[in-house]
Amino acid sequence: RTMRKIGILFFCFITAINLSNAQSEKETIEFLNAKLSAFGAPMGNDAVSYRLSTPIDSRSNKKIIQIDMIINQRLFQISKVHPEHITNVETYRPENGNLCLKVISAKGMILKKYENEDVERFYGDIRLPLLTTDEEVLRVKKALLHLFKINGSPLIDDNLFKD
Repeated sequence: RTMRKIGILFFCFITAINLSNAQSEKETIEFLNAKLSAFGAPMGNDAVSYRLSTPIDSRSNKKIIQIDMIINQRLFQISKVHPEHITNVETYRPENGNLCLKVISAKGMILKKYENEDVERFYGDIRLPLLTTDEEVLRVKKALLHLFKINGSPLIDDNLFKD
Protein backbone atom coordinates (compact mmCIF):
# COMPACT_ATOMS: atom_id res chain seq x y z
CA ARG A 1 0.00 0.00 0.00
CA THR A 2 2.82 2.41 0.87
CA MET A 3 4.69 1.40 -2.30
CA ARG A 4 1.59 2.18 -4.35
CA LYS A 5 1.35 5.68 -2.84
CA ILE A 6 5.04 6.27 -3.50
CA GLY A 7 4.54 5.11 -7.10
CA ILE A 8 1.60 7.47 -7.58
CA LEU A 9 3.54 10.39 -6.08
CA PHE A 10 6.52 9.62 -8.32
CA PHE A 11 4.26 9.49 -11.41
CA CYS A 12 2.65 12.84 -10.46
CA PHE A 13 6.08 14.40 -9.90
CA ILE A 14 7.40 13.26 -13.31
CA THR A 15 4.20 14.40 -15.06
CA ALA A 16 4.41 17.84 -13.38
CA ILE A 17 8.05 18.25 -14.48
CA ASN A 18 7.18 17.36 -18.09
CA LEU A 19 4.21 19.74 -18.16
CA SER A 20 6.20 22.61 -16.67
CA ASN A 21 8.85 22.26 -19.41
CA ALA A 22 6.37 22.27 -22.31
CA GLN A 23 6.22 25.60 -24.10
CA SER A 24 2.88 27.18 -24.81
CA GLU A 25 1.87 28.14 -28.34
CA LYS A 26 2.52 31.82 -27.58
CA GLU A 27 6.01 31.12 -26.19
CA THR A 28 6.82 28.90 -29.18
CA ILE A 29 5.71 31.58 -31.66
CA GLU A 30 7.75 34.24 -29.82
CA PHE A 31 10.82 31.98 -29.88
CA LEU A 32 10.36 31.19 -33.57
CA ASN A 33 9.81 34.82 -34.57
CA ALA A 34 12.98 35.87 -32.74
CA LYS A 35 15.01 33.14 -34.43
CA LEU A 36 13.43 33.45 -37.90
CA SER A 37 13.89 37.21 -38.03
CA ALA A 38 17.51 36.94 -36.87
CA PHE A 39 18.56 34.02 -39.10
CA GLY A 40 16.96 34.91 -42.44
CA ALA A 41 19.47 34.19 -45.20
CA PRO A 42 20.13 37.18 -47.47
CA MET A 43 19.07 36.95 -51.12
CA GLY A 44 21.77 38.83 -52.99
CA ASN A 45 21.92 42.26 -51.37
CA ASP A 46 18.42 41.94 -49.87
CA ALA A 47 17.75 41.32 -46.18
CA VAL A 48 15.31 38.45 -45.61
CA SER A 49 13.37 37.63 -42.45
CA TYR A 50 10.28 35.62 -41.55
CA ARG A 51 7.27 36.24 -39.31
CA LEU A 52 5.06 33.43 -38.04
CA SER A 53 1.48 33.73 -36.76
CA THR A 54 -1.60 31.58 -36.15
CA PRO A 55 -4.64 33.54 -37.40
CA ILE A 56 -8.14 32.20 -38.01
CA ASP A 57 -8.76 31.46 -41.69
CA SER A 58 -11.81 33.41 -42.91
CA ARG A 59 -12.83 30.63 -45.32
CA SER A 60 -12.74 27.65 -42.96
CA ASN A 61 -13.06 29.50 -39.64
CA LYS A 62 -10.16 27.33 -38.36
CA LYS A 63 -6.72 28.24 -37.07
CA ILE A 64 -3.95 28.22 -39.67
CA ILE A 65 -0.20 28.62 -39.56
CA GLN A 66 0.98 31.64 -41.54
CA ILE A 67 4.61 32.33 -42.43
CA ASP A 68 5.37 35.69 -43.98
CA MET A 69 8.61 36.22 -45.90
CA ILE A 70 9.80 39.79 -45.56
CA ILE A 71 12.45 41.19 -47.89
CA ASN A 72 13.96 44.62 -47.15
CA GLN A 73 11.21 45.23 -44.55
CA ARG A 74 8.43 44.68 -47.13
CA LEU A 75 6.06 41.73 -47.21
CA PHE A 76 7.14 39.56 -50.16
CA GLN A 77 5.30 36.25 -49.73
CA ILE A 78 2.54 34.87 -47.50
CA SER A 79 2.31 31.10 -46.92
CA LYS A 80 -0.78 29.69 -45.18
CA VAL A 81 -1.53 26.12 -44.18
CA HIS A 82 -3.90 24.24 -41.92
CA PRO A 83 -1.77 22.38 -39.34
CA GLU A 84 -3.33 19.00 -40.24
CA HIS A 85 -1.89 19.36 -43.77
CA ILE A 86 1.72 19.52 -42.55
CA THR A 87 3.41 16.14 -42.69
CA ASN A 88 7.00 17.01 -41.79
CA VAL A 89 9.70 19.61 -41.29
CA GLU A 90 12.94 18.51 -42.96
CA THR A 91 16.45 19.88 -43.08
CA TYR A 92 18.28 20.31 -46.37
CA ARG A 93 21.62 21.74 -47.38
CA PRO A 94 21.64 23.75 -50.64
CA GLU A 95 24.74 24.60 -52.58
CA ASN A 96 25.67 27.52 -50.28
CA GLY A 97 26.36 24.99 -47.52
CA ASN A 98 24.01 26.35 -44.82
CA LEU A 99 21.55 23.94 -43.24
CA CYS A 100 17.99 25.11 -44.04
CA LEU A 101 14.42 23.99 -43.32
CA LYS A 102 11.56 22.81 -45.49
CA VAL A 103 7.97 22.61 -44.15
CA ILE A 104 6.22 19.89 -46.14
CA SER A 105 2.60 19.24 -47.06
CA ALA A 106 2.43 15.84 -48.78
CA LYS A 107 -0.94 16.82 -50.27
CA GLY A 108 0.37 20.12 -51.67
CA MET A 109 -1.93 22.15 -49.43
CA ILE A 110 0.27 25.16 -48.66
CA LEU A 111 -1.38 28.27 -50.07
CA LYS A 112 1.12 30.94 -51.17
CA LYS A 113 0.60 34.46 -52.41
CA TYR A 114 3.44 36.60 -53.67
CA GLU A 115 3.34 40.37 -53.15
CA ASN A 116 3.45 41.10 -56.86
CA GLU A 117 0.68 38.62 -57.82
CA ASP A 118 -3.08 38.79 -57.32
CA VAL A 119 -3.61 35.02 -57.22
CA GLU A 120 -2.95 32.42 -54.52
CA ARG A 121 -1.52 29.04 -55.55
CA PHE A 122 -1.03 25.71 -53.76
CA TYR A 123 2.48 24.34 -53.19
CA GLY A 124 3.97 21.32 -51.45
CA ASP A 125 6.51 23.06 -49.25
CA ILE A 126 7.78 26.24 -47.64
CA ARG A 127 11.54 26.65 -47.80
CA LEU A 128 13.23 28.59 -45.03
CA PRO A 129 16.85 29.40 -45.91
CA LEU A 130 18.59 30.24 -42.63
CA LEU A 131 22.00 31.72 -41.99
CA THR A 132 23.18 30.28 -38.68
CA THR A 133 24.76 27.19 -37.14
CA ASP A 134 23.40 23.70 -37.71
CA GLU A 135 22.52 23.51 -34.00
CA GLU A 136 20.37 26.66 -34.19
CA VAL A 137 18.60 25.38 -37.32
CA LEU A 138 17.78 22.16 -35.45
CA ARG A 139 16.40 24.21 -32.52
CA VAL A 140 14.15 26.12 -34.95
CA LYS A 141 13.07 22.80 -36.51
CA LYS A 142 12.20 21.39 -33.09
CA ALA A 143 10.15 24.51 -32.26
CA LEU A 144 8.30 24.36 -35.61
CA LEU A 145 7.51 20.67 -35.05
CA HIS A 146 6.24 21.53 -31.56
CA LEU A 147 4.02 24.33 -32.90
CA PHE A 148 2.56 22.11 -35.62
CA LYS A 149 2.00 19.20 -33.20
CA ILE A 150 0.19 21.29 -30.58
CA ASN A 151 -2.06 22.55 -33.38
CA GLY A 152 -3.02 19.06 -34.57
CA SER A 153 -0.47 18.17 -37.24
CA PRO A 154 0.11 14.43 -37.84
CA LEU A 155 3.90 14.81 -37.96
CA ILE A 156 6.45 12.06 -38.37
CA ASP A 157 8.34 11.46 -35.11
CA ASP A 158 12.07 11.70 -35.85
CA ASN A 159 13.28 11.57 -32.24
CA LEU A 160 13.86 15.33 -31.89
CA PHE A 161 11.90 15.34 -28.65
CA LYS A 162 13.88 12.53 -27.00
CA ASP A 163 16.84 14.66 -25.84
